[in-house]
Amino acid sequence: MFLRKIPINFILIIALFLYYFFFINKGIVIYDEGYYAHIAERIANGEIPYKDFFVQFSPGYFYLLAIFYKVFGVSVLTGRVLTLILCLGIGMLTLLILDRFKVELKLKLLSLAAVAAFGFPLINNMALLAWQSVLLMLLAVLFFMDKKYIFLGLALSLLLFTKQNLGIYFFVVTNIFLLLNSKDKLKSILYTNGSFLITTLFWFSYFFLVLNGLDRFFELLRFSSRYLSVYPFSYPPLSMLFQPEGIFKLLPYYFPVIFAFFVIKELFNSKKDLPLLYFSSISLVGFFGTVFPTSDLLHVYPFLGFILVSSLLFFRKRRLFPVLRVLVLIIIGLGLYLTLFKEYYRYQPGYRYQKFKTELPRMKDIYIDEPLATDLSSINLFFLINTKKNDSVLCYPFCPMLYFILDKKNPSRFASYYPGYLTKSQEEEIIKNLTEKKVKFVVTFLEYRFNTPISEFIQRQKKVYQTGEFKIFELY
Repeated sequence: MFLRKIPINFILIIALFLYYFFFINKGIVIYDEGYYAHIAERIANGEIPYKDFFVQFSPGYFYLLAIFYKVFGVSVLTGRVLTLILCLGIGMLTLLILDRFKVELKLKLLSLAAVAAFGFPLINNMALLAWQSVLLMLLAVLFFMDKKYIFLGLALSLLLFTKQNLGIYFFVVTNIFLLLNSKDKLKSILYTNGSFLITTLFWFSYFFLVLNGLDRFFELLRFSSRYLSVYPFSYPPLSMLFQPEGIFKLLPYYFPVIFAFFVIKELFNSKKDLPLLYFSSISLVGFFGTVFPTSDLLHVYPFLGFILVSSLLFFRKRRLFPVLRVLVLIIIGLGLYLTLFKEYYRYQPGYRYQKFKTELPRMKDIYIDEPLATDLSSINLFFLINTKKNDSVLCYPFCPMLYFILDKKNPSRFASYYPGYLTKSQEEEIIKNLTEKKVKFVVTFLEYRFNTPISEFIQRQKKVYQTGEFKIFELY
């Protein structure tokens, strides 16, 4: 009797919280998670994006994370708390959208299971700007459904402020659907685009005219063009069907392709449900926009859950719904299986191995696998003995989490030195910075031998320490 008086949405959010909370302090990602943490800390310390350091994304998420560092302290767990808040907000918005479509309880439970199965424990529980992008995407869906066009434009501008490519994609798709809206077409277009342009001009002018010159914006554009050549488009080939379990590996990637055909076909229907088609289309665009033009097959998962949710809504009154429901259940099972039994972040020991702690202050209450815990403790001890508090250390080629957890300064404007990310002149500038700032040590993680100026410079130095995949070189 008591439970019946509690709103079902509240119970579902509590269940989602309990599932997510179990993973909040498990694992750490030295590269990607470190990128967000390192950049946000530089902002929290008063540095300005694009001027004092380079960042390959729009700065919105990093400022939000920097605010959390200021309020709650600089630690890995602070970023995880932000992720948890964003993902619970995503769950709440999902339930609001489902309520707008007046779905029954069984469908609501299945939909939230799809969101949870591809929530942050699967891709990783780290601070990640994809979750802010998803939350803003769902806000755009709600504002479109409620015809709050000024707020719709604001949400799209904030999307652009969070991740530039997705912001552009969602802006274009939204305008297409506004053109399809025959009732208040002119009003919706003017209000949405006016709000979008005013907000975008404000933050763009602030970052690329007031704080920096336009040359920094063009530097970002030049990097984007190089990035396309580093990570060309690819997609899991259908030949994987002949591999063991190949069908299960392909299903999460080809289900959206099949669903996209149905959505496109429905767009030509004279009695189409625009809010549902908008939700379906924007979820698909988020998914494929993460793959094309540069393949990012791991980070599509935040959008896959919403393709499943929108497909359930799309087919719920059609004859194919029973088949669709089975497919969705299989994909949900795959998401949970990958989360609970496969590698953490798809590359590292699974969650069951994340049960060891280190003494590093910024990793308090974070559990990681034993080899990594041993390595990080050893590296930390080496730097405590051989460096001073404010010494700079170069972390190469992409292990920015070391700057963060070891509390060491980055001697350059860049956080990633993968071949192709920087020009030859930029790499030569970094080598010059090492001498000017009297950098004594370089720490490498995984492969570091490339045909690039920085790599060749490091290979000429003396290796003084090694633990696991980490090597430390002393500069002469």
